[in-house]
This record gives sequence, C-alpha cells and structure tokens, in this order.
Amino acid sequence: MRFSIVLLLFLAHCAFAAEDCKNVTIPFERNSNKIYVKVKIADSEPLSFILDSGAAFVVVDTERAKNLGLSLKPIGEQYGAGNKSVSSFSGQLSSWSIAGTQLDPVDFMGIPVNASVSASEGRAVDGLLGYDFFQKFVIIIDYDRETLTLTDPKCFQPDPSGVVIPIEVEEHEQPTASVTLTLPDGKKLNGTFIIDTGWRLALTVNTPLVQKEELLKSVQKTIQTVTGRGLGGDTVDFVSRIPLIEMGDLKLKDVVVDFSTATAGVLASDQFSGILGAEILRRFRVVMDYPHKRMILTPGKNVNLPYDFDLSGMFVEAEGSDLHTLRVYFVTENSPASLAGITKGDVIESLDGQTVSSLEDLRRRFKEEGEKNYVLKMKRGDKTFEVELHLRRLV
Repeated sequence: MRFSIVLLLFLAHCAFAAEDCKNVTIPFERNSNKIYVKVKIADSEPLSFILDSGAAFVVVDTERAKNLGLSLKPIGEQYGAGNKSVSSFSGQLSSWSIAGTQLDPVDFMGIPVNASVSASEGRAVDGLLGYDFFQKFVIIIDYDRETLTLTDPKCFQPDPSGVVIPIEVEEHEQPTASVTLTLPDGKKLNGTFIIDTGWRLALTVNTPLVQKEELLKSVQKTIQTVTGRGLGGDTVDFVSRIPLIEMGDLKLKDVVVDFSTATAGVLASDQFSGILGAEILRRFRVVMDYPHKRMILTPGKNVNLPYDFDLSGMFVEAEGSDLHTLRVYFVTENSPASLAGITKGDVIESLDGQTVSSLEDLRRRFKEEGEKNYVLKMKRGDKTFEVELHLRRLV
C-alpha cells in the first residue's frame, strides 16, 4: 500500500440519486491552488473542506470535531508531507451534507489540520475530502468557473476534446499516473506520481528518486527554499525548471519542479516518484473518474500561462485570530527579499501604500504579476521601515 497519513480503511456511501442521473454542481473557492467547498456537519455552520485527492479518507480537524461534540478515539502518530508526525484520532460523521446533498454516515480521521496549515493557507481549514468522496462520483473540476460537479459514473459522458490520462487507484489510496520528465541535460525519467488536487505546487520529486538518479546534477539554475508548511512541518526543496513533462498525450513545457530533501513523511517515500499538483491541474478542466480509472484534462483559459515560482524569495505566513497579520517565515538567499534587507519575523504592513487583503492576494502578486517593483512598509519589533522590493525570476 502506498503512503497515506494513516493506514486504516474507511468507507463512505453518499446518498445520491444515481438512478435519475442528475448532476450536483457546487461552487468552490480557490486558495493557494486548493479547492475549498462548504460542508455542514449536522446543523453546524458551513465549514471549509479542501477537495484533496491526496487524502485517503475523510478528515475533520481535531479541534473542530471536539467543538462539534464528535466522539474521538486516539489511534497514534501519523506523518504528513514534512518530517514531523501529528496525533490522530478516529470518529464517525453520522449526519453531514454538501450543497444540500445529504451524505450517509462515514468514518473519519481527526487530525490537527487547521493548526498545521491555516497559517500557510491564510484561512481556516476544517477538513479534507479524500478517497471516500472521490470514489463515489465522477468529479468535474472547472477551475475557470470555480465549480465542482458530481456525476453518477453510469451516466457520465466524457468531452471528446479532453486528454485521457490512465490512473491507478486502489481502495483508500491516492490516484497515480505515469509521468515522464525530460531534464535540461536531455535525461528522461519515467515515474509514478500521485495526482493531488490538494498539492499547491506543480510537481515535486521525492527524495529517494532525487538521490538515486542524482537529479540535481541534471538541472541547471536552482534555489533551496521553504516551499510549504503542512501536517508534518516545513517542506524544504531545491526548485528548478525542466523542459518537458509528459502525461499520456499531454506535453507541458518549461515547468517549475521541486526536488525534495525530506528525510521522513510522504516526500521521503520510495513507493512512488512524487506528486503532481494543482499548479498544473488548475490550467485544465479536470475530470477525476475513479470508477473508470482515468483522469481527463481539457485545456482551460490558463493552459498557456507560464509556470513561475514566487518572485520575491520569501515564504510568508498569516497570523492572528483573523489571519491578517502577514509575517515573513523564510527568506531565500540572494533573492529580492534578502537583497532588500527583509529577514525572518518581519511583518508586511502594506504594498505601495495599500493594505494587503489576504495572504492569497500577496502570493498572487508575487507570482503572477511578473517582474514588478514594490515599496513595502515593514515592521520589525517596534520599528517601522520601508524597503524597495524588485521582483525577479529566481529559476
């Protein structure tokens, strides 16, 4: 069995009228490339769950579960994407719904997902929708319209213009696909990659493969930096570009790729090659069809959007009860941020005299608006100062 945060079996049966072949369309919010949908547990307020094909089960945040009065049973320590472990629990959702569609009872895993990732997400995270949700439907993800459509597998008719990617998916495991990488030195590498809608980055190669194939010798310009913070703590990677990624008949050019340095957790596994994430998927209309073991990708409006990494050279997190305090967590060496004199712990108060609305807004500006210049108002302890930040490509 490939890695999952916990090697337990869960089974959910959704109460969905399959026989009438009606679709259920759900609006979602995209944040940090992840898909957030509203879920209600019993008569709770709407909760924010991430649609996560990288999760092998339904997850409810531990504290949220306790506040809702859900019974939790300890089941031990589990690993995520970082090197550290987190405590986990088991429980059951006896009543829950999505967009008014009532779902049958489901066993869930309780882990401290909100405490682990809300700072790096810039918003609260109440849970994850994983294998138990995906295996029931054909799920159509329209990133352009920000809608999710649930379709009965017996009724689904694929778009003939889409590229069909065969996937392997075992019970309570992540879907995988065969991927071929062409490196700058011409070396080709075939691997099996998890298809993860909950992974912010384009493609990450696991540490064992990086070391075995000496991949850092095959790439050119690289930086070593913090690329994320998850259930297991920091993910620290070497980031570079490769000329070509191929999946079935699909060819992706000049893609930013992360080469992991993890020594524990999912990115240290030798059971698969790495993770293909939402920085690639968001460029397409994505059909996740577990019942027929396929993923179908139809080009969206952003299919030709260049692949870029953060142009500032700093990893920023959100703090405070409202997650509106933006504090620098890591600064990459010889980056625009380091050259501007920004250091870990500094707080960003404004850009060009304007308050930044959210962590997501900041990240999009530093990644998608190109090599721009900003004047940042910063706070370090009791001192307030301004710096000029000249964004540029680091890889």
